[in-house]
Amino acid sequence: MTTVRVWRINGHVRGLLVSGHAESVPSGEADIVCAAVSVLVQALHIGLVDVLGVPVRSEVEKKRASIEMHWDGSDPLADAVAETIVASLKETARSYPENVKLTEVS
Repeated sequence: MTTVRVWRINGHVRGLLVSGHAESVPSGEADIVCAAVSVLVQALHIGLVDVLGVPVRSEVEKKRASIEMHWDGSDPLADAVAETIVASLKETARSYPENVKLTEVS
């Protein structure tokens, strides 16, 4: 299962931890659920760093298949990007509850 933890500070998304494998298909086959989560996390990082120039602290652990990202600030555009990605991850978790679990921490 892929787990997604979203950190909020004063109601704003300020961090994300994604770990594990969705395991929606047998090992070795293309897993569209895992791909969906991966592309959303990549879009968040690209949107914040490359498009908006928001400094993001990130750590990738390949053995655990995880990425953790944190950022500061109160840029409304960064908030819009982050909220869009979190809403998309929530919808993915709702559509595939046996493969993706999302929790939010304040």
